[in-house]
Amino acid sequence: RRMITQSRWPKFMAWREEWVKKHCPVVFYIDGNMTPLERESVFDKQGAAILKSEVGFAQPFNGKSVEIEFKKILQKKKDTKANVETTRAWMKSQP
Repeated sequence: RRMITQSRWPKFMAWREEWVKKHCPVVFYIDGNMTPLERESVFDKQGAAILKSEVGFAQPFNGKSVEIEFKKILQKKKDTKANVETTRAWMKSQP
């Protein structure tokens, strides 16, 4: 497997682990430069909102479209074009 895929698995797929399912009602994914304790009230507020939401998922809006994010991923060689296209197709297929 490629390193980018291996590094993504624990970051984005931890919710599939039985221990996480049993003990963590909300899972946050944050960049390494952010400390949860610095913004504890933000996590408490967002966690409550996520638990009440219909889809159980939230992402902050950074002012950029997903297409811009895809372009940046390719420009910075964070993933292959084939994987980006697969992700784009999957996103477009969602209701």
